[in-house]
This record gives sequence, C-alpha cells and structure tokens, in this order.
Amino acid sequence: MHAHHTRPSTRQSNSRVYGDHLRSRPAVNKARRRRAPFQVLVYPYRVAADADPEVALFRRVDGGYWQGIAGGGDEGETPEDAARRETLEEAGIQPAGPWIALKPVLSVPVNVIRPDARRHWPGWLTTIPCHPFAVLVAHSAVRLSGEHSEFRWARLDEARTLVHWDTDRIALAALETSLHSHPG
Repeated sequence: MHAHHTRPSTRQSNSRVYGDHLRSRPAVNKARRRRAPFQVLVYPYRVAADADPEVALFRRVDGGYWQGIAGGGDEGETPEDAARRETLEEAGIQPAGPWIALKPVLSVPVNVIRPDARRHWPGWLTTIPCHPFAVLVAHSAVRLSGEHSEFRWARLDEARTLVHWDTDRIALAALETSLHSHPG
C-alpha cells in the first residue's frame, strides 16, 4: 500500500507537512518575477531497500489531475535553478542526491500557460521547452503548496497510469530508463 495524503481542510495554514519534518512555506513574491518561456517538470523519487523506486505525484487543485511538480522558469534562471525553486516552493522537498536532467527535453503548448504569465512573450510562440528532472529524496516529508490538494507515492508503472499529461508519462519512462542504466 502506498502513502496517500490529503491537504488539511483549513486553507489558512502556511506550513503543513506530511511525513517526518515540519518546514515553513518559503516567502515568495511571484508578482515581481517575470516568466521565462520554458517549463520544468520534476519527479522526486525514493528507493527503499528491496523495493521498486517510487515517485511523488501531486494532485492539482485547478483540474484535479495527477502530475509531477511543474512550473515555469523565471527570467535569468537556468532550467535546473527553476526545478530546484519549484520543488522547494511546491513541496518543500530537500534533495538527497544529484539532480538528474532527463532526456528528451519536451514541448508544451503555450496556450496551457496562464495568459498573465505569458503576456510579454512573442505572439508567434506556440510551444515552449519543458525540461524534465528527477531528484532522489532521503525521507518522505512533503509540504503541499496551495497549487496541490494532495500527494502520493507510486511505483513508476502505476504513476504512468495515473498522470494526466503525456509529458509526465515520457518523463517517467525516461526516469525508469535512467534508474535501470545507473542503479544505486
């Protein structure tokens, strides 16, 4: 059985943790940041002794579907910088291992990005790159942001059936290939 956690009913809490550590929600002023034309997708994963790897899945508040941690880069950030920031902001996760840049870099249609975030992009832009990453976590503590209602840990094969977007399925397949190519 896999851990499945739901956000508490009180939406006032600025820090809520599921797992073994309490962390405060970082103060972020998103209004001051200018969105760069790229997206990141992050899959935190854990590996227990004699068990299949599991990834953290997050259920979106605005849509109710499962996905990895997803977000946009800010002007001046590298994709890895954006992945690190989004992972901390959306889940409060501290990595235990190196960041794995998964291949291939994917594409996301611009029309799925909030209009206010893309208002300064060129009008001819129809897709943006989505850089997928994975990162090993040492413990299962997750602090949900307001973007997600719940999270769960799932084996890679199960996760591919639960996620909504093809980009998530491709990233999960790439993670599985990476883990089999470089175990431990």
